Amino acid sequence: MRWSRIRLEAIATQASPDAALTPHYTIDLPLISDGRIALHELAANRARAVVAREGPEGGVVAGAAIVEDQQCIFTWDEVAAERPLPIRLYAESFRLGATIALRPGSGPAQLFEVVECRPIPAAGEPLSA
Repeated sequence: MRWSRIRLEAIATQASPDAALTPHYTIDLPLISDGRIALHELAANRARAVVAREGPEGGVVAGAAIVEDQQCIFTWDEVAAERPLPIRLYAESFRLGATIALRPGSGPAQLFEVVECRPIPAAGEPLSA
């Protein structure tokens, strides 16, 4: 199991053809070797599981990834003026190129692609070149 920094970008679909107008996300999650989330590690280390929602016009809303009902949910800092709804994450794997569904509140799911997934060193572990 290793913590990874994952970047998700929207996939254009018939329902939302202009992916450039959709926020993208950067998430720090613990992944097991096949790319799935280690939910037990996520639940035990909530402070490391950060999320950044980057809007198409700029601006970032900070949040956290939490475990709820054995699923990963994105929640947002309460100080955000226009805080997005909590987002439920649906994914089999976070391997590069994988398709991920994010569902805000009870709205329709949006599709995203994993465009980056790189390991995050543990505290005290050297950064690799």
